[in-house]
Amino acid sequence: MKLSINTYVICAGWSLDKLIEVCRSTGYGAVEFRAESGQKHGVEVEATPAQRREIKRKLEDGYLGACCISTSQCLHQLDQVRRRENIERAKQHIDLAADINCRAIRVFGDGDPIGPELDARDAIRTTGDALRAVAEHAADTQVDVLFEMHGQFNFWGYALGVVRHANHPKVGLTYNCVSHDLVGGTISETYSRIRHHVRHVHMHDLEAAYPYLELFRLLRQNGYEAYCSLEVDYQGGDPEKVMALYAVLWRTQLALAAAM
Repeated sequence: MKLSINTYVICAGWSLDKLIEVCRSTGYGAVEFRAESGQKHGVEVEATPAQRREIKRKLEDGYLGACCISTSQCLHQLDQVRRRENIERAKQHIDLAADINCRAIRVFGDGDPIGPELDARDAIRTTGDALRAVAEHAADTQVDVLFEMHGQFNFWGYALGVVRHANHPKVGLTYNCVSHDLVGGTISETYSRIRHHVRHVHMHDLEAAYPYLELFRLLRQNGYEAYCSLEVDYQGGDPEKVMALYAVLWRTQLALAAAM
Protein backbone atom coordinates (compact mmCIF):
# COMPACT_ATOMS: atom_id res chain seq x y z
CA MET A 1 0.00 0.00 0.00
CA LYS A 2 1.06 3.53 -0.74
CA LEU A 3 0.17 6.91 0.75
CA SER A 4 -1.21 9.87 -1.19
CA ILE A 5 -2.70 13.23 -0.29
CA ASN A 6 -6.05 14.43 -1.57
CA THR A 7 -5.99 18.20 -2.14
CA TYR A 8 -9.67 18.39 -1.10
CA VAL A 9 -9.19 20.97 1.70
CA ILE A 10 -5.88 20.71 3.48
CA CYS A 11 -3.75 21.99 0.59
CA ALA A 12 -6.38 23.43 -1.74
CA GLY A 13 -4.66 26.83 -1.76
CA TRP A 14 -1.18 25.58 -2.65
CA SER A 15 0.50 25.87 -6.01
CA LEU A 16 1.77 22.71 -7.65
CA ASP A 17 5.33 23.61 -6.67
CA LYS A 18 4.35 24.03 -3.00
CA LEU A 19 2.35 20.81 -3.07
CA ILE A 20 5.28 18.83 -4.45
CA GLU A 21 7.67 20.34 -1.93
CA VAL A 22 5.48 19.46 1.07
CA CYS A 23 4.66 15.95 -0.18
CA ARG A 24 8.36 15.20 -0.57
CA SER A 25 9.22 16.50 2.90
CA THR A 26 6.35 14.77 4.71
CA GLY A 27 6.40 11.35 3.06
CA TYR A 28 3.58 11.16 0.50
CA GLY A 29 4.18 9.21 -2.68
CA ALA A 30 1.45 10.69 -4.85
CA VAL A 31 -1.17 13.39 -5.17
CA GLU A 32 -4.90 13.05 -5.75
CA PHE A 33 -5.92 16.30 -7.41
CA ARG A 34 -9.36 17.70 -6.59
CA ALA A 35 -10.53 19.28 -9.83
CA GLU A 36 -13.34 21.66 -10.66
CA SER A 37 -13.29 23.44 -7.32
CA GLY A 38 -11.05 26.44 -7.90
CA GLN A 39 -7.88 25.02 -6.38
CA LYS A 40 -4.45 26.48 -7.11
CA HIS A 41 -2.57 23.43 -8.44
CA GLY A 42 -3.72 23.95 -12.02
CA VAL A 43 -4.66 20.35 -12.79
CA GLU A 44 -7.85 21.14 -14.70
CA VAL A 45 -9.27 20.25 -18.10
CA GLU A 46 -8.70 23.86 -19.14
CA ALA A 47 -4.91 23.35 -18.90
CA THR A 48 -3.22 23.76 -22.27
CA PRO A 49 -1.04 21.02 -23.80
CA ALA A 50 2.05 22.96 -22.73
CA GLN A 51 0.74 23.31 -19.18
CA ARG A 52 -0.03 19.60 -19.04
CA ARG A 53 3.50 18.75 -20.12
CA GLU A 54 4.84 21.05 -17.41
CA ILE A 55 2.64 19.43 -14.74
CA LYS A 56 3.86 15.99 -15.78
CA ARG A 57 7.49 17.14 -15.78
CA LYS A 58 7.25 18.73 -12.33
CA LEU A 59 5.69 15.62 -10.82
CA GLU A 60 8.36 13.40 -12.36
CA ASP A 61 11.15 15.72 -11.20
CA GLY A 62 9.61 15.63 -7.73
CA TYR A 63 9.49 11.79 -7.70
CA LEU A 64 5.72 11.98 -7.16
CA GLY A 65 2.91 10.10 -8.79
CA ALA A 66 -0.51 11.42 -9.77
CA CYS A 67 -2.82 8.73 -8.43
CA CYS A 68 -6.21 10.26 -9.24
CA ILE A 69 -8.05 13.30 -10.53
CA SER A 70 -11.18 13.67 -8.42
CA THR A 71 -13.85 15.20 -10.61
CA SER A 72 -17.23 16.61 -9.57
CA GLN A 73 -19.10 14.65 -12.24
CA CYS A 74 -22.28 12.95 -11.01
CA LEU A 75 -23.46 10.22 -13.35
CA HIS A 76 -26.90 9.62 -11.87
CA GLN A 77 -28.87 12.26 -13.77
CA LEU A 78 -32.38 11.53 -14.98
CA ASP A 79 -32.23 14.35 -17.49
CA GLN A 80 -30.51 12.88 -20.55
CA VAL A 81 -28.92 16.18 -21.58
CA ARG A 82 -27.35 16.73 -18.16
CA ARG A 83 -26.24 13.11 -18.01
CA ARG A 84 -24.58 13.37 -21.43
CA GLU A 85 -22.86 16.61 -20.41
CA ASN A 86 -21.45 14.94 -17.30
CA ILE A 87 -20.28 11.92 -19.27
CA GLU A 88 -18.48 14.14 -21.77
CA ARG A 89 -16.91 16.21 -19.01
CA ALA A 90 -15.65 13.02 -17.32
CA LYS A 91 -14.13 11.94 -20.64
CA GLN A 92 -12.22 15.22 -20.80
CA HIS A 93 -10.73 14.39 -17.41
CA ILE A 94 -9.60 11.02 -18.74
CA ASP A 95 -7.68 12.86 -21.46
CA LEU A 96 -6.16 15.17 -18.84
CA ALA A 97 -5.16 12.21 -16.67
CA ALA A 98 -3.54 10.46 -19.64
CA ASP A 99 -1.58 13.61 -20.49
CA ILE A 100 -0.06 13.96 -16.99
CA ASN A 101 0.45 10.21 -16.45
CA CYS A 102 -2.28 9.95 -13.80
CA ARG A 103 -3.65 6.49 -13.11
CA ALA A 104 -7.34 7.26 -12.49
CA ILE A 105 -10.23 9.69 -12.35
CA ARG A 106 -13.01 9.70 -9.74
CA VAL A 107 -16.72 10.11 -10.52
CA PHE A 108 -19.82 10.10 -8.31
CA GLY A 109 -23.25 8.57 -8.46
CA ASP A 110 -24.76 11.49 -6.60
CA GLY A 111 -27.21 13.54 -8.59
CA ASP A 112 -30.95 13.07 -8.67
CA PRO A 113 -32.01 11.40 -5.41
CA ILE A 114 -33.13 7.80 -5.15
CA GLY A 115 -36.47 7.79 -3.37
CA PRO A 116 -40.04 6.49 -3.41
CA GLU A 117 -40.57 7.76 -6.96
CA LEU A 118 -37.33 6.29 -8.32
CA ASP A 119 -36.64 2.58 -8.13
CA ALA A 120 -33.08 1.76 -7.03
CA ARG A 121 -32.74 -0.80 -9.81
CA ASP A 122 -33.45 1.89 -12.41
CA ALA A 123 -30.92 4.19 -10.74
CA ILE A 124 -28.28 1.46 -10.83
CA ARG A 125 -28.92 0.74 -14.51
CA THR A 126 -28.89 4.41 -15.52
CA THR A 127 -25.70 5.14 -13.58
CA GLY A 128 -24.02 1.93 -14.73
CA ASP A 129 -24.72 2.77 -18.36
CA ALA A 130 -23.20 6.22 -17.89
CA LEU A 131 -20.18 4.77 -16.10
CA ARG A 132 -19.59 2.31 -18.94
CA ALA A 133 -19.75 5.13 -21.47
CA VAL A 134 -17.03 7.00 -19.56
CA ALA A 135 -14.89 3.88 -19.16
CA GLU A 136 -15.01 3.08 -22.86
CA HIS A 137 -13.23 6.37 -23.49
CA ALA A 138 -10.40 5.16 -21.23
CA ALA A 139 -10.01 1.80 -22.95
CA ASP A 140 -6.75 2.64 -24.73
CA THR A 141 -5.20 4.59 -21.84
CA GLN A 142 -3.58 3.80 -18.49
CA VAL A 143 -6.49 5.54 -16.75
CA ASP A 144 -9.07 3.77 -14.59
CA VAL A 145 -12.52 5.19 -13.87
CA LEU A 146 -13.25 4.96 -10.16
CA PHE A 147 -16.80 5.13 -8.87
CA GLU A 148 -16.75 6.50 -5.34
CA MET A 149 -18.92 4.96 -2.63
CA HIS A 150 -20.39 8.29 -1.60
CA GLY A 151 -23.71 9.88 -0.70
CA GLN A 152 -26.70 7.85 -1.82
CA PHE A 153 -24.34 5.36 -3.46
CA ASN A 154 -22.31 4.81 -0.30
CA PHE A 155 -24.42 1.69 0.32
CA TRP A 156 -22.37 -1.20 -0.99
CA GLY A 157 -25.39 -2.75 -2.72
CA TYR A 158 -25.92 0.31 -4.91
CA ALA A 159 -22.22 0.91 -5.62
CA LEU A 160 -21.54 -2.73 -6.41
CA GLY A 161 -24.62 -2.89 -8.61
CA VAL A 162 -23.42 0.08 -10.66
CA VAL A 163 -19.93 -1.37 -11.15
CA ARG A 164 -21.28 -4.77 -12.12
CA HIS A 165 -23.77 -3.24 -14.53
CA ALA A 166 -21.01 -1.14 -16.13
CA ASN A 167 -19.09 -4.39 -16.62
CA HIS A 168 -15.90 -2.79 -17.93
CA PRO A 169 -12.27 -3.64 -17.04
CA LYS A 170 -11.45 0.05 -16.57
CA VAL A 171 -14.08 0.46 -13.83
CA GLY A 172 -13.34 0.12 -10.13
CA LEU A 173 -14.45 1.45 -6.76
CA THR A 174 -13.08 4.13 -4.50
CA TYR A 175 -13.79 2.91 -0.99
CA ASN A 176 -14.71 5.81 1.30
CA CYS A 177 -13.95 5.25 4.99
CA VAL A 178 -17.19 6.21 6.73
CA SER A 179 -18.91 4.89 9.83
CA HIS A 180 -22.07 3.97 7.87
CA ASP A 181 -20.23 0.84 6.69
CA LEU A 182 -19.84 -0.60 10.19
CA VAL A 183 -22.01 -3.58 11.03
CA GLY A 184 -21.67 -4.61 14.66
CA GLY A 185 -18.63 -2.38 14.99
CA THR A 186 -16.75 -4.04 12.13
CA ILE A 187 -16.33 -3.28 8.42
CA SER A 188 -15.63 -6.88 7.43
CA GLU A 189 -19.19 -7.53 6.20
CA THR A 190 -19.18 -4.48 3.93
CA TYR A 191 -15.63 -4.97 2.72
CA SER A 192 -16.20 -8.64 1.88
CA ARG A 193 -18.85 -7.58 -0.65
CA ILE A 194 -16.74 -5.08 -2.56
CA ARG A 195 -13.14 -6.20 -2.01
CA HIS A 196 -12.53 -7.43 -5.56
CA HIS A 197 -13.44 -4.02 -7.00
CA VAL A 198 -11.58 -1.63 -4.68
CA ARG A 199 -8.80 0.23 -6.54
CA HIS A 200 -8.51 3.33 -4.37
CA VAL A 201 -9.20 4.29 -0.74
CA HIS A 202 -10.24 7.60 0.79
CA MET A 203 -9.15 7.96 4.42
CA HIS A 204 -10.27 10.82 6.65
CA ASP A 205 -9.49 11.54 10.31
CA LEU A 206 -7.00 8.82 11.26
CA GLU A 207 -7.61 9.61 14.93
CA ALA A 208 -11.35 8.89 14.69
CA ALA A 209 -13.17 5.80 15.90
CA TYR A 210 -13.34 4.28 12.42
CA PRO A 211 -11.51 0.87 12.49
CA TYR A 212 -8.56 1.75 10.26
CA LEU A 213 -6.44 -1.09 11.65
CA GLU A 214 -9.06 -3.59 10.57
CA LEU A 215 -9.31 -1.97 7.13
CA PHE A 216 -5.55 -2.06 6.59
CA ARG A 217 -5.46 -5.72 7.65
CA LEU A 218 -8.26 -6.59 5.22
CA LEU A 219 -6.63 -4.64 2.39
CA ARG A 220 -3.32 -6.40 2.99
CA GLN A 221 -4.99 -9.81 3.08
CA ASN A 222 -6.63 -9.02 -0.25
CA GLY A 223 -3.31 -8.07 -1.84
CA TYR A 224 -4.19 -4.40 -2.19
CA GLU A 225 -1.16 -2.46 -3.49
CA ALA A 226 -2.70 0.82 -4.61
CA TYR A 227 -3.09 4.13 -2.78
CA CYS A 228 -4.66 5.11 0.50
CA SER A 229 -5.42 8.79 -0.02
CA LEU A 230 -5.75 11.17 2.92
CA GLU A 231 -8.84 13.32 2.40
CA VAL A 232 -8.93 15.39 5.57
CA ASP A 233 -11.12 18.44 6.12
CA TYR A 234 -8.48 20.46 7.96
CA GLN A 235 -8.45 24.25 8.00
CA GLY A 236 -6.23 26.68 9.88
CA GLY A 237 -3.16 25.96 11.99
CA ASP A 238 -0.19 24.31 10.33
CA PRO A 239 -1.28 21.99 7.48
CA GLU A 240 2.29 20.89 6.80
CA LYS A 241 2.63 19.66 10.38
CA VAL A 242 -0.70 17.84 10.15
CA MET A 243 0.35 16.13 6.92
CA ALA A 244 3.63 15.02 8.49
CA LEU A 245 1.94 13.68 11.63
CA TYR A 246 -0.72 11.84 9.65
CA ALA A 247 1.91 10.23 7.43
CA VAL A 248 3.66 8.87 10.53
CA LEU A 249 0.34 7.75 12.03
CA TRP A 250 -0.62 5.95 8.79
CA ARG A 251 2.66 4.05 8.66
CA THR A 252 2.39 3.15 12.34
CA GLN A 253 -1.14 1.83 11.90
CA LEU A 254 -0.09 -0.07 8.80
CA ALA A 255 2.69 -1.78 10.76
CA LEU A 256 0.33 -2.61 13.61
CA ALA A 257 -2.20 -4.06 11.18
CA ALA A 258 0.49 -6.26 9.65
CA ALA A 259 1.27 -7.66 13.10
CA MET A 260 -2.37 -8.53 13.87
